[in-house]
Amino acid sequence: DHEVFKNLFNANNVTLFLDGLDEISPTYKDFITQLTRKIRNMTQIQQFLSTRTYLMESFKMSLNVSVIHLKPFDSSDRKEFVAKFMEHQGLNDSKVEQELDTIQKFFDKVLSRTCDQDNPLMLRMICELHFEKKRYILGEPSIQSLNNFTILSLYKEFIELKYDIMKEKCK
Repeated sequence: DHEVFKNLFNANNVTLFLDGLDEISPTYKDFITQLTRKIRNMTQIQQFLSTRTYLMESFKMSLNVSVIHLKPFDSSDRKEFVAKFMEHQGLNDSKVEQELDTIQKFFDKVLSRTCDQDNPLMLRMICELHFEKKRYILGEPSIQSLNNFTILSLYKEFIELKYDIMKEKCK
């Protein structure tokens, strides 16, 4: 309810958490910076902002805030994520290592084509495409071969997958 939020906001009983500042368009960086400054100057609301390491200093300087560095998503986190994803898919233990290795190789190629560090969202997209469509990774024909792979094609395929799933549910 709008009125409830407004009362909580005015009572400074809200915590603002802006996640993924590195994912916003560069054209909105100044807007977000100004917005967070205004909120800080006009209220006592506690704010938390998250971004990848490569933008941390920029936001730290422009917002004059202290920084808490979270442990990055590393290879052991990646393995754990994929193992849990596969468990959720109902795969038995003998398939886990093979699938893990396959996904790892593809994920490394994805990372080599971006300026990004390990990105949990991209890893999830790759896992879902791998297990739902068996594209890219298993060598089956797809719209684009891995050699022509782009980050845009990963997002396009993932959106198409989600659209197909939604279309099936609506039948």
